[in-house]
Amino acid sequence: MSKLNNQQRIEIYNRRKAGYSVRSLSLEYGIRVSRINYLVRLLDRHGLGVLRQSHNRTYSVEIKQEIINKVLLEKNLYYLSP
Repeated sequence: MSKLNNQQRIEIYNRRKAGYSVRSLSLEYGIRVSRINYLVRLLDRHGLGVLRQSHNRTYSVEIKQEIINKVLLEKNLYYLSP
């Protein structure tokens, strides 16, 4: 099974809506029929906005440390409160 990019996902969706069979799309793109059905249902329900447009965010060491400290501080305050 190959990983699909967003353009391929949109093509599959549009072609399925245009009447292409799920089986033919499955053979053409080398993915399972169930994955195509899932993709079509997902885009019907949530629209094209559900497709990921950006990469994962990366955070600096300082921001990570600040978040960890905040969580630990709130945890301690929770246990210390009456």
